[in-house]
Amino acid sequence: MTLLTRAETIAFSPDTASALRSAGFTLGAISILGVLALGTFGGGFQPWLLIFAVIAFLPALLLLALSRALPARRPISVLLIWAICGFSLLLIRRTPSAGEGVEPQWLITPLIWTVAAAELVLALALAWFAWHLYRKGAFSGAST
Repeated sequence: MTLLTRAETIAFSPDTASALRSAGFTLGAISILGVLALGTFGGGFQPWLLIFAVIAFLPALLLLALSRALPARRPISVLLIWAICGFSLLLIRRTPSAGEGVEPQWLITPLIWTVAAAELVLALALAWFAWHLYRKGAFSGAST
């Protein structure tokens, strides 16, 4: 069994759907608590916090939608995975600024760039894997 075949088997399993569902709920709770904490301790309620709350909650909603679409082999799964990869790329863009002002810089800076490079490789691999499954026809046998 090749690595791609094993990955495809794991991708469409009910365990994966359960894991995506729990990750979506966890990410949603963390994003809501983060926005509430920012509003409480960050100087009070600001109108831009509502926009930030919606943007922070979108990846959680994407994970929940993917937990329903992936096991059913719906083609929309590819777009959901690509949207998740897009949010990951936005996170990668902000990763280097996370280490500004943290000492020792000689240790933190290479570590942060290594994490950013690993995030980039994983996001691109996930996007390619979704496209590979779509081109292979893994979603064509879907019954809705």
